[in-house]
Amino acid sequence: MEDYQSRWINGEEIAGVRECADRYEIIRQYAERFDRPFTVLDIGANYGYFSIRLMEDFDCVAVMGECVPQYFEELTRLVEANGCDKGIVFKHRFSQQSLKDLAQVEHFDLVLAMSIVHHIDGDVNETIRLIRDLGDHVLIEVANEKNACGQKQVQTTGIGDDWEHLGTGKSHLASSVRDIYAMRQTRTRFGRRYLGCPEGLVPGHSVVSDETSKTIRFDHKPEERDWIPGINLVTFKHYGGIYPTNDRLEETLILMDPPSLPHGDIRPWNLIISGHDLHLIDAADPNHTQITDDARSIDGVIDWLSSGRWSA
Repeated sequence: MEDYQSRWINGEEIAGVRECADRYEIIRQYAERFDRPFTVLDIGANYGYFSIRLMEDFDCVAVMGECVPQYFEELTRLVEANGCDKGIVFKHRFSQQSLKDLAQVEHFDLVLAMSIVHHIDGDVNETIRLIRDLGDHVLIEVANEKNACGQKQVQTTGIGDDWEHLGTGKSHLASSVRDIYAMRQTRTRFGRRYLGCPEGLVPGHSVVSDETSKTIRFDHKPEERDWIPGINLVTFKHYGGIYPTNDRLEETLILMDPPSLPHGDIRPWNLIISGHDLHLIDAADPNHTQITDDARSIDGVIDWLSSGRWSA
């Protein structure tokens, strides 16, 4: 395996075969629109160059997905070496189905799909559409070379008029460049409450976001809460989360400060992972009638992390 991306370690770059700094500058300038904490999804993150630098320059949580062992092992090491306490790493090969499932339960502010869509099986334009559904801002870089991988996808990629051309990145193949585009939309609703939730359990919440604020609203409760950057703990587990480690998450659960009022419904799907931090949601929900013991429930979540079975 080649060192495709550069490595970024504590402000210094160790060059790989693909230019990264100029492309990061395009991403950085785009991300400057956020005047609040935000969540990044980096599909096919490789060594996490873009996400690590975003976490260094902005108040953001970066969720990085990579499927190649050499890459995700080094990615995890680099996140740790840079002290990225807002970094989350998946060991996962994205497919059209897993992109669709992810969009059902999560809402990302900035999605990076840099030279990755031609590596995903299936109609490439359907892949692009599914990636669009993941969040409000999507940056995509598309391959165009005749010797690039996935020629069927490369040759049939179509970028619509609703995409803004941001610039180009130098290719590692010959002397060509690859185009980088951005798409902006507003997405508010979800398809499911969480991955694996019972059929018929209708999502009862929506998100309201712009570049300065992001809140969650509930259909059957009058309150409105600030959105917590990160992802649901169930999503982390389902998509092969490897960083933070189970040991670190268990330590966080053990040391978690009890809420001012009993929570009453501590479950894996009521926890948001925000890098090294875990945040409880839906405390003292008036619509929840089956109150459970918080200490016992935390023990149940710890068991679930290692076994994948929920029994508390």
